[in-house]
Amino acid sequence: MANLSLNENEWKAYLPFLQQELQGRYLASPLLYAKDTFFFRLSNAKYRRLVLSLNGDFPRIYLTDESLEGHSLDGKSVDSLRKELANVFVESVDLVPNDRILKIVYTRINDVYKEEKHILYAEMIPHHPNLVLTNESGTILYVFRPSGLETKRPLGKGLRYELPETPGNVVTPTISFDCMEFLSRCHSAETLLTESRKKEKYAPLFQALKQREKRLTRKIEKLQQDYDEASTHLQDGQKGDAIYTSWGELSPKQTSFVYEGQTIMLDPAKTLAQNAETYYRRAKKAKETLQQSQHFLTLAKEEQETLQTTLAALPQADESALDELSKQLHISSKQSNAKKQASSTSLFSHDLLPYEIEKDGVRIVFGKSAKQNSFLSFVYDTAPAHLWFHILGRSGSHVMIKSDHPTDALIRTAAEICLYESHQLDGDVMMTERKNVRAGRTPGEAIVKSYETIHLKNVSPETKRLCDNATKVKAPR
Repeated sequence: MANLSLNENEWKAYLPFLQQELQGRYLASPLLYAKDTFFFRLSNAKYRRLVLSLNGDFPRIYLTDESLEGHSLDGKSVDSLRKELANVFVESVDLVPNDRILKIVYTRINDVYKEEKHILYAEMIPHHPNLVLTNESGTILYVFRPSGLETKRPLGKGLRYELPETPGNVVTPTISFDCMEFLSRCHSAETLLTESRKKEKYAPLFQALKQREKRLTRKIEKLQQDYDEASTHLQDGQKGDAIYTSWGELSPKQTSFVYEGQTIMLDPAKTLAQNAETYYRRAKKAKETLQQSQHFLTLAKEEQETLQTTLAALPQADESALDELSKQLHISSKQSNAKKQASSTSLFSHDLLPYEIEKDGVRIVFGKSAKQNSFLSFVYDTAPAHLWFHILGRSGSHVMIKSDHPTDALIRTAAEICLYESHQLDGDVMMTERKNVRAGRTPGEAIVKSYETIHLKNVSPETKRLCDNATKVKAPR
Protein backbone atom coordinates (compact mmCIF):
# COMPACT_ATOMS: atom_id res chain seq x y z
CA MET A 1 0.00 0.00 0.00
CA ALA A 2 1.32 3.46 -0.91
CA ASN A 3 2.09 5.77 2.00
CA LEU A 4 -1.21 7.48 2.82
CA SER A 5 -0.25 9.15 6.08
CA LEU A 6 0.23 12.93 5.86
CA ASN A 7 2.75 15.08 7.66
CA GLU A 8 1.78 18.29 9.43
CA ASN A 9 2.30 20.53 6.42
CA GLU A 10 0.32 18.20 4.17
CA TRP A 11 -2.53 18.28 6.67
CA LYS A 12 -2.46 22.08 6.55
CA ALA A 13 -2.67 21.93 2.75
CA TYR A 14 -5.49 19.36 2.95
CA LEU A 15 -7.51 21.30 5.54
CA PRO A 16 -9.16 23.88 3.18
CA PHE A 17 -10.60 21.05 1.08
CA LEU A 18 -12.03 19.31 4.15
CA GLN A 19 -13.47 22.58 5.43
CA GLN A 20 -15.13 23.28 2.08
CA GLU A 21 -16.68 19.82 1.79
CA LEU A 22 -17.60 19.15 5.45
CA GLN A 23 -18.59 22.44 7.04
CA GLY A 24 -22.30 23.09 6.80
CA ARG A 25 -23.01 19.40 5.99
CA TYR A 26 -24.70 16.64 7.94
CA LEU A 27 -22.92 13.48 9.10
CA ALA A 28 -24.94 10.37 9.85
CA SER A 29 -25.04 6.58 10.06
CA PRO A 30 -21.53 5.71 11.28
CA LEU A 31 -20.60 2.22 10.16
CA LEU A 32 -17.60 0.15 11.25
CA TYR A 33 -16.58 -1.22 7.86
CA ALA A 34 -13.36 -2.88 9.01
CA LYS A 35 -11.76 -3.31 12.41
CA ASP A 36 -10.22 0.18 12.28
CA THR A 37 -12.18 2.00 9.57
CA PHE A 38 -15.42 3.97 9.87
CA PHE A 39 -17.78 5.14 7.14
CA PHE A 40 -20.10 8.11 7.62
CA ARG A 41 -22.92 9.15 5.35
CA LEU A 42 -22.38 12.74 4.19
CA SER A 43 -24.97 15.22 2.88
CA ASN A 44 -22.80 16.41 0.04
CA ALA A 45 -23.86 16.47 -3.60
CA LYS A 46 -20.39 15.43 -4.78
CA TYR A 47 -19.13 13.22 -1.95
CA ARG A 48 -21.61 10.89 -0.26
CA ARG A 49 -19.25 9.07 2.10
CA LEU A 50 -16.67 10.22 4.64
CA VAL A 51 -14.04 7.58 5.45
CA LEU A 52 -12.04 7.71 8.66
CA SER A 53 -9.37 4.99 8.82
CA LEU A 54 -7.49 4.48 12.07
CA ASN A 55 -4.99 2.13 10.48
CA GLY A 56 -1.82 2.29 12.58
CA ASP A 57 0.52 2.54 9.60
CA PHE A 58 -1.57 4.78 7.35
CA PRO A 59 -4.25 6.74 9.26
CA ARG A 60 -6.30 8.77 6.80
CA ILE A 61 -9.49 10.74 6.22
CA TYR A 62 -10.98 11.11 2.77
CA LEU A 63 -14.24 11.61 0.87
CA THR A 64 -15.72 9.50 -1.88
CA ASP A 65 -18.93 8.95 -3.82
CA GLU A 66 -18.14 5.31 -4.55
CA SER A 67 -20.29 2.87 -2.60
CA LEU A 68 -19.08 -0.26 -0.83
CA GLU A 69 -21.58 -2.92 0.17
CA GLY A 70 -21.90 -4.30 3.67
CA HIS A 71 -23.44 -3.73 7.07
CA SER A 72 -21.55 -2.50 10.11
CA LEU A 73 -19.42 -5.00 11.98
CA ASP A 74 -20.75 -5.91 15.41
CA GLY A 75 -19.67 -4.14 18.56
CA LYS A 76 -21.16 -2.26 21.50
CA SER A 77 -18.82 0.67 20.91
CA VAL A 78 -20.21 0.99 17.38
CA ASP A 79 -23.75 1.18 18.76
CA SER A 80 -22.66 3.97 21.12
CA LEU A 81 -21.04 5.90 18.28
CA ARG A 82 -24.07 5.38 16.05
CA LYS A 83 -26.31 6.87 18.72
CA GLU A 84 -23.99 9.84 19.30
CA LEU A 85 -23.59 10.63 15.57
CA ALA A 86 -27.06 9.69 14.36
CA ASN A 87 -27.48 12.91 12.39
CA VAL A 88 -25.18 15.80 13.28
CA PHE A 89 -24.48 19.18 11.68
CA VAL A 90 -20.81 20.05 11.13
CA GLU A 91 -20.12 23.62 12.23
CA SER A 92 -16.36 23.80 11.85
CA VAL A 93 -13.32 21.77 10.86
CA ASP A 94 -9.86 22.71 12.10
CA LEU A 95 -6.45 21.30 12.92
CA VAL A 96 -5.09 21.27 16.44
CA PRO A 97 -2.03 23.57 16.31
CA ASN A 98 1.29 21.82 15.69
CA ASP A 99 -0.25 18.37 15.44
CA ARG A 100 -2.03 15.96 13.11
CA ILE A 101 -5.36 16.03 14.94
CA LEU A 102 -8.50 17.07 13.12
CA LYS A 103 -11.05 18.83 15.31
CA ILE A 104 -14.64 18.67 14.06
CA VAL A 105 -17.20 20.70 16.01
CA TYR A 106 -20.80 19.61 15.42
CA THR A 107 -24.25 20.13 16.88
CA ARG A 108 -26.78 17.42 17.63
CA ILE A 109 -30.23 17.03 19.13
CA ASN A 110 -30.09 15.16 22.42
CA ASP A 111 -32.62 12.77 23.99
CA VAL A 112 -34.69 15.65 25.40
CA TYR A 113 -34.77 17.38 22.02
CA LYS A 114 -32.32 20.12 22.90
CA GLU A 115 -29.47 21.21 20.69
CA GLU A 116 -25.99 20.66 22.10
CA LYS A 117 -22.48 21.10 20.77
CA HIS A 118 -19.97 18.23 20.76
CA ILE A 119 -16.47 17.74 19.35
CA LEU A 120 -14.93 14.90 17.37
CA TYR A 121 -11.14 14.61 17.57
CA ALA A 122 -9.61 12.46 14.81
CA GLU A 123 -6.05 11.82 15.93
CA MET A 124 -4.28 10.95 12.66
CA ILE A 125 -0.93 10.18 14.29
CA PRO A 126 0.90 7.18 12.74
CA HIS A 127 1.09 4.17 15.10
CA HIS A 128 -1.23 5.94 17.56
CA PRO A 129 -4.40 6.93 15.66
CA ASN A 130 -7.60 7.35 17.65
CA LEU A 131 -11.10 8.76 17.59
CA VAL A 132 -12.41 10.68 20.59
CA LEU A 133 -15.77 12.41 21.11
CA THR A 134 -16.24 15.00 23.84
CA ASN A 135 -18.89 17.46 24.99
CA GLU A 136 -18.25 21.18 24.79
CA SER A 137 -16.53 21.22 28.19
CA GLY A 138 -14.06 18.48 27.19
CA THR A 139 -15.53 15.44 28.95
CA ILE A 140 -14.98 12.26 26.91
CA LEU A 141 -18.21 10.70 25.62
CA TYR A 142 -16.64 8.03 23.41
CA VAL A 143 -13.13 6.80 22.63
CA PHE A 144 -12.25 4.17 20.03
CA ARG A 145 -8.99 3.07 21.67
CA PRO A 146 -9.26 3.72 25.43
CA SER A 147 -6.27 3.72 27.77
CA GLY A 148 -6.23 3.12 31.53
CA LEU A 149 -5.61 5.50 34.41
CA GLU A 150 -2.13 4.06 34.87
CA THR A 151 -1.02 5.39 31.48
CA LYS A 152 0.59 8.74 30.86
CA ARG A 153 -2.48 9.94 28.96
CA PRO A 154 -5.65 8.20 30.22
CA LEU A 155 -8.51 8.08 27.73
CA GLY A 156 -11.89 6.80 28.84
CA LYS A 157 -15.52 7.73 28.99
CA GLY A 158 -16.14 10.36 31.65
CA LEU A 159 -12.52 11.51 31.80
CA ARG A 160 -11.34 14.91 30.65
CA TYR A 161 -9.78 14.92 27.22
CA GLU A 162 -6.14 16.01 27.11
CA LEU A 163 -4.25 16.58 23.88
CA PRO A 164 -1.11 14.47 23.41
CA GLU A 165 2.24 16.12 23.96
CA THR A 166 3.67 17.47 20.74
CA PRO A 167 7.32 16.69 20.03
CA GLY A 168 9.45 19.81 20.02
CA ASN A 169 11.68 21.05 17.21
CA VAL A 170 10.30 18.65 14.61
CA VAL A 171 10.79 19.97 11.09
CA THR A 172 8.26 18.71 8.54
CA PRO A 173 9.24 19.01 4.90
CA THR A 174 7.39 21.52 2.77
CA ILE A 175 6.21 19.75 -0.36
CA SER A 176 3.43 20.31 -2.86
CA PHE A 177 0.21 18.52 -1.94
CA ASP A 178 -2.26 17.40 -4.60
CA CYS A 179 -5.60 16.82 -2.90
CA MET A 180 -7.20 14.94 -5.82
CA GLU A 181 -4.15 12.70 -6.19
CA PHE A 182 -4.34 11.86 -2.48
CA LEU A 183 -8.04 10.99 -2.78
CA SER A 184 -7.24 8.79 -5.77
CA ARG A 185 -4.63 6.88 -3.76
CA CYS A 186 -7.09 6.43 -0.92
CA HIS A 187 -9.73 5.07 -3.32
CA SER A 188 -7.20 2.63 -4.79
CA ALA A 189 -6.48 1.30 -1.30
CA GLU A 190 -10.15 0.36 -0.80
CA THR A 191 -9.58 -2.97 -2.56
CA LEU A 192 -7.25 -4.01 0.25
CA LEU A 193 -9.70 -2.55 2.75
CA THR A 194 -12.50 -4.73 1.37
CA GLU A 195 -10.30 -7.84 1.48
CA SER A 196 -9.37 -7.05 5.08
CA ARG A 197 -13.05 -6.66 6.03
CA LYS A 198 -13.95 -10.02 4.50
CA LYS A 199 -11.10 -11.78 6.31
CA GLU A 200 -12.35 -10.35 9.59
CA LYS A 201 -16.09 -10.78 9.10
CA TYR A 202 -16.05 -14.17 7.39
CA ALA A 203 -13.10 -15.80 9.15
CA PRO A 204 -15.35 -18.61 10.57
CA LEU A 205 -16.69 -19.34 7.06
CA PHE A 206 -13.21 -19.46 5.49
CA GLN A 207 -11.98 -21.63 8.37
CA ALA A 208 -14.87 -24.07 8.02
CA LEU A 209 -14.37 -24.45 4.27
CA LYS A 210 -10.62 -24.96 4.65
CA GLN A 211 -11.25 -27.62 7.29
CA ARG A 212 -13.73 -29.28 4.96
CA GLU A 213 -11.10 -29.24 2.21
CA LYS A 214 -8.53 -30.88 4.54
CA ARG A 215 -11.02 -33.61 5.48
CA LEU A 216 -11.73 -34.19 1.79
CA THR A 217 -8.01 -34.50 1.08
CA ARG A 218 -7.66 -37.13 3.82
CA LYS A 219 -10.75 -38.92 2.54
CA ILE A 220 -9.39 -39.04 -1.00
CA GLU A 221 -6.04 -40.37 0.27
CA LYS A 222 -7.83 -43.14 2.22
CA LEU A 223 -10.04 -44.06 -0.74
CA GLN A 224 -6.98 -44.18 -3.00
CA GLN A 225 -5.21 -46.47 -0.51
CA ASP A 226 -8.27 -48.77 -0.44
CA TYR A 227 -8.33 -48.74 -4.25
CA ASP A 228 -4.63 -49.55 -4.54
CA GLU A 229 -4.91 -52.31 -1.92
CA ALA A 230 -7.91 -53.86 -3.65
CA SER A 231 -6.09 -53.77 -6.99
CA THR A 232 -3.43 -56.13 -5.60
CA HIS A 233 -6.11 -58.77 -4.86
CA LEU A 234 -8.15 -58.45 -8.04
CA GLN A 235 -6.51 -61.56 -9.57
CA ASP A 236 -6.70 -63.68 -6.41
CA GLY A 237 -9.39 -65.82 -8.00
CA GLN A 238 -6.74 -67.23 -10.34
CA LYS A 239 -4.73 -68.28 -7.26
CA GLY A 240 -7.77 -70.24 -6.05
CA ASP A 241 -7.98 -71.90 -9.47
CA ALA A 242 -4.26 -72.72 -9.26
CA ILE A 243 -4.81 -74.56 -5.95
CA TYR A 244 -7.43 -76.84 -7.52
CA THR A 245 -5.32 -77.32 -10.65
CA SER A 246 -2.31 -78.39 -8.53
CA TRP A 247 -4.37 -80.29 -5.94
CA GLY A 248 -2.70 -83.69 -6.43
CA GLU A 249 0.77 -82.19 -6.11
CA LEU A 250 0.17 -80.28 -2.82
CA SER A 251 0.60 -81.62 0.72
CA PRO A 252 -1.82 -80.60 3.54
CA LYS A 253 0.84 -78.72 5.56
CA GLN A 254 2.50 -76.96 2.62
CA THR A 255 2.97 -73.16 3.12
CA SER A 256 3.45 -72.19 -0.52
CA PHE A 257 3.89 -73.50 -4.05
CA VAL A 258 4.92 -72.14 -7.43
CA TYR A 259 2.44 -72.12 -10.26
CA GLU A 260 3.45 -70.84 -13.71
CA GLY A 261 6.31 -68.85 -12.16
CA GLN A 262 4.17 -67.25 -9.41
CA THR A 263 4.60 -68.08 -5.72
CA ILE A 264 1.20 -68.73 -4.09
CA MET A 265 1.04 -68.64 -0.29
CA LEU A 266 -0.97 -71.22 1.69
CA ASP A 267 -2.17 -71.22 5.29
CA PRO A 268 -1.26 -74.66 6.76
CA ALA A 269 -3.96 -74.23 9.43
CA LYS A 270 -6.55 -74.39 6.64
CA THR A 271 -7.45 -77.11 4.17
CA LEU A 272 -6.57 -76.60 0.51
CA ALA A 273 -10.26 -75.98 -0.23
CA GLN A 274 -10.41 -73.35 2.50
CA ASN A 275 -7.27 -71.66 1.10
CA ALA A 276 -8.83 -71.60 -2.36
CA GLU A 277 -12.09 -70.18 -0.94
CA THR A 278 -10.11 -67.43 0.87
CA TYR A 279 -8.59 -66.36 -2.44
CA TYR A 280 -12.01 -66.39 -4.16
CA ARG A 281 -13.52 -64.20 -1.38
CA ARG A 282 -10.60 -61.75 -1.61
CA ALA A 283 -11.06 -61.45 -5.38
CA LYS A 284 -14.80 -60.83 -5.00
CA LYS A 285 -14.26 -58.27 -2.23
CA ALA A 286 -11.50 -56.55 -4.24
CA LYS A 287 -13.83 -56.20 -7.23
CA GLU A 288 -16.57 -54.70 -5.05
CA THR A 289 -14.09 -52.38 -3.30
CA LEU A 290 -12.70 -51.18 -6.61
CA GLN A 291 -16.18 -50.30 -7.86
CA GLN A 292 -17.16 -48.50 -4.64
CA SER A 293 -13.80 -46.75 -4.23
CA GLN A 294 -13.88 -45.50 -7.80
CA HIS A 295 -17.41 -44.15 -7.34
CA PHE A 296 -16.64 -42.38 -4.07
CA LEU A 297 -13.27 -41.17 -5.37
CA THR A 298 -15.00 -39.51 -8.31
CA LEU A 299 -17.56 -37.82 -6.02
CA ALA A 300 -14.90 -36.71 -3.52
CA LYS A 301 -12.63 -35.30 -6.23
CA GLU A 302 -15.53 -33.43 -7.82
CA GLU A 303 -16.49 -31.98 -4.44
CA GLN A 304 -12.84 -31.08 -3.77
CA GLU A 305 -12.64 -29.29 -7.13
CA THR A 306 -15.83 -27.36 -6.38
CA LEU A 307 -14.62 -26.47 -2.90
CA GLN A 308 -11.21 -25.33 -4.15
CA THR A 309 -12.85 -23.19 -6.83
CA THR A 310 -15.14 -21.69 -4.19
CA LEU A 311 -12.27 -20.95 -1.80
CA ALA A 312 -10.26 -19.28 -4.57
CA ALA A 313 -13.23 -17.08 -5.49
CA LEU A 314 -14.39 -16.10 -1.99
CA PRO A 315 -12.03 -13.11 -1.48
CA GLN A 316 -13.75 -11.38 -4.42
CA ALA A 317 -17.27 -12.64 -3.71
CA ASP A 318 -20.19 -10.35 -2.93
CA GLU A 319 -21.01 -10.10 0.76
CA SER A 320 -24.57 -11.14 -0.02
CA ALA A 321 -23.22 -14.42 -1.40
CA LEU A 322 -20.97 -14.91 1.62
CA ASP A 323 -23.86 -14.20 3.98
CA GLU A 324 -26.04 -16.73 2.16
CA LEU A 325 -23.28 -19.37 2.22
CA SER A 326 -22.73 -18.78 5.95
CA LYS A 327 -26.47 -19.12 6.52
CA GLN A 328 -26.68 -22.39 4.61
CA LEU A 329 -23.75 -23.79 6.57
CA HIS A 330 -25.14 -22.47 9.88
CA ILE A 331 -21.97 -20.45 10.46
CA SER A 332 -22.15 -17.28 12.52
CA SER A 333 -19.52 -14.54 12.46
CA LYS A 334 -19.27 -15.04 16.23
CA GLN A 335 -18.49 -18.75 15.99
CA SER A 336 -14.88 -19.81 16.33
CA ASN A 337 -15.18 -23.61 16.25
CA ALA A 338 -16.22 -24.72 12.80
CA LYS A 339 -15.26 -28.38 13.23
CA LYS A 340 -18.82 -29.65 12.90
CA GLN A 341 -19.79 -27.18 10.20
CA ALA A 342 -19.50 -27.19 6.43
CA SER A 343 -19.99 -30.96 6.46
CA SER A 344 -22.78 -31.01 3.91
CA THR A 345 -21.66 -32.28 0.52
CA SER A 346 -24.81 -31.06 -1.25
CA LEU A 347 -23.63 -27.45 -1.13
CA PHE A 348 -20.41 -28.35 -2.92
CA SER A 349 -21.62 -30.81 -5.52
CA HIS A 350 -20.12 -30.52 -8.98
CA ASP A 351 -23.46 -29.15 -10.19
CA LEU A 352 -22.65 -25.85 -8.47
CA LEU A 353 -19.87 -24.98 -10.93
CA PRO A 354 -20.86 -23.04 -14.06
CA TYR A 355 -19.50 -23.74 -17.54
CA GLU A 356 -16.96 -22.03 -19.74
CA ILE A 357 -15.93 -21.83 -23.37
CA GLU A 358 -12.94 -20.14 -24.93
CA LYS A 359 -12.98 -17.98 -28.04
CA ASP A 360 -10.15 -15.88 -29.42
CA GLY A 361 -8.15 -16.61 -26.28
CA VAL A 362 -10.87 -15.20 -23.97
CA ARG A 363 -13.02 -17.22 -21.59
CA ILE A 364 -16.80 -16.79 -21.53
CA VAL A 365 -18.52 -18.33 -18.50
CA PHE A 366 -22.21 -19.13 -18.09
CA GLY A 367 -24.68 -20.91 -15.84
CA LYS A 368 -27.21 -23.58 -16.70
CA SER A 369 -29.17 -23.48 -13.44
CA ALA A 370 -30.16 -21.01 -10.73
CA LYS A 371 -27.38 -22.23 -8.41
CA GLN A 372 -24.78 -21.98 -11.16
CA ASN A 373 -25.99 -18.51 -12.08
CA SER A 374 -25.76 -17.35 -8.48
CA PHE A 375 -22.30 -18.86 -8.02
CA LEU A 376 -21.06 -17.33 -11.27
CA SER A 377 -22.34 -13.78 -10.78
CA PHE A 378 -21.86 -13.32 -7.04
CA VAL A 379 -18.95 -15.61 -6.10
CA TYR A 380 -16.88 -16.72 -9.07
CA ASP A 381 -16.52 -13.49 -11.07
CA THR A 382 -17.36 -10.15 -9.48
CA ALA A 383 -14.91 -8.03 -11.49
CA PRO A 384 -16.72 -4.68 -11.76
CA ALA A 385 -15.81 -4.02 -15.41
CA HIS A 386 -16.63 -7.48 -16.81
CA LEU A 387 -19.68 -7.53 -19.05
CA TRP A 388 -22.70 -9.46 -17.75
CA PHE A 389 -25.57 -10.77 -19.93
CA HIS A 390 -29.08 -12.04 -19.28
CA ILE A 391 -32.12 -12.62 -21.44
CA LEU A 392 -34.61 -9.76 -21.13
CA GLY A 393 -37.90 -10.30 -19.34
CA ARG A 394 -37.60 -13.94 -18.31
CA SER A 395 -35.45 -16.38 -16.34
CA GLY A 396 -32.37 -17.71 -18.04
CA SER A 397 -28.62 -18.09 -18.09
CA HIS A 398 -26.14 -15.60 -16.59
CA VAL A 399 -23.22 -15.04 -18.97
CA MET A 400 -19.97 -13.12 -18.37
CA ILE A 401 -16.95 -12.32 -20.52
CA LYS A 402 -13.73 -12.56 -18.53
CA SER A 403 -12.07 -9.61 -20.25
CA ASP A 404 -11.98 -5.88 -19.55
CA HIS A 405 -11.98 -5.04 -23.25
CA PRO A 406 -14.00 -7.62 -25.23
CA THR A 407 -14.36 -7.34 -28.98
CA ASP A 408 -17.70 -6.97 -30.75
CA ALA A 409 -17.40 -10.61 -31.86
CA LEU A 410 -17.04 -11.78 -28.24
CA ILE A 411 -20.00 -9.64 -27.17
CA ARG A 412 -22.10 -11.18 -29.96
CA THR A 413 -21.07 -14.70 -28.90
CA ALA A 414 -21.86 -14.01 -25.23
CA ALA A 415 -25.31 -12.70 -26.14
CA GLU A 416 -25.94 -15.77 -28.31
CA ILE A 417 -24.88 -18.06 -25.45
CA CYS A 418 -27.34 -16.22 -23.23
CA LEU A 419 -30.17 -16.97 -25.68
CA TYR A 420 -29.13 -20.55 -26.43
CA GLU A 421 -28.71 -21.54 -22.77
CA SER A 422 -32.04 -19.84 -22.02
CA HIS A 423 -33.64 -22.11 -24.67
CA GLN A 424 -34.28 -19.25 -27.09
CA LEU A 425 -32.95 -18.72 -30.61
CA ASP A 426 -33.94 -15.06 -30.98
CA GLY A 427 -34.88 -12.21 -28.69
CA ASP A 428 -33.50 -9.37 -26.55
CA VAL A 429 -30.52 -9.69 -24.22
CA MET A 430 -29.50 -7.33 -21.42
CA MET A 431 -25.84 -6.29 -21.30
CA THR A 432 -24.26 -4.35 -18.44
CA GLU A 433 -21.10 -4.16 -16.36
CA ARG A 434 -21.01 -6.51 -13.38
CA LYS A 435 -20.88 -3.54 -10.98
CA ASN A 436 -24.52 -2.79 -11.93
CA VAL A 437 -25.75 -6.20 -10.77
CA ARG A 438 -26.58 -7.31 -7.26
CA ALA A 439 -28.07 -10.47 -5.83
CA GLY A 440 -31.81 -10.87 -5.33
CA ARG A 441 -33.58 -12.79 -2.59
CA THR A 442 -33.57 -16.20 -4.25
CA PRO A 443 -30.70 -18.21 -5.83
CA GLY A 444 -29.99 -16.98 -9.35
CA GLU A 445 -32.11 -13.85 -9.02
CA ALA A 446 -30.31 -10.67 -10.09
CA ILE A 447 -31.27 -7.03 -9.73
CA VAL A 448 -29.86 -4.90 -12.54
CA LYS A 449 -29.35 -1.16 -12.05
CA SER A 450 -28.94 -0.22 -15.73
CA TYR A 451 -28.31 -2.03 -19.00
CA GLU A 452 -28.18 -1.91 -22.80
CA THR A 453 -30.32 -4.14 -24.99
CA ILE A 454 -28.98 -6.35 -27.77
CA HIS A 455 -31.53 -7.80 -30.21
CA LEU A 456 -30.61 -11.08 -31.92
CA LYS A 457 -32.49 -12.90 -34.67
CA ASN A 458 -30.50 -16.13 -34.58
CA VAL A 459 -27.79 -18.15 -32.83
CA SER A 460 -24.84 -19.22 -34.97
CA PRO A 461 -23.94 -22.92 -35.38
CA GLU A 462 -20.48 -22.13 -33.95
CA THR A 463 -22.00 -20.81 -30.71
CA LYS A 464 -24.23 -23.86 -30.41
CA ARG A 465 -21.18 -26.11 -30.89
CA LEU A 466 -19.18 -24.18 -28.27
CA CYS A 467 -22.02 -24.47 -25.75
CA ASP A 468 -22.52 -28.18 -26.37
CA ASN A 469 -18.80 -28.80 -25.77
CA ALA A 470 -18.40 -26.46 -22.78
CA THR A 471 -16.52 -27.66 -19.71
CA LYS A 472 -16.82 -26.88 -16.01
CA VAL A 473 -14.90 -23.84 -14.78
CA LYS A 474 -11.76 -24.18 -12.72
CA ALA A 475 -10.46 -21.94 -9.92
CA PRO A 476 -10.37 -18.25 -11.02
CA ARG A 477 -7.28 -17.36 -13.01
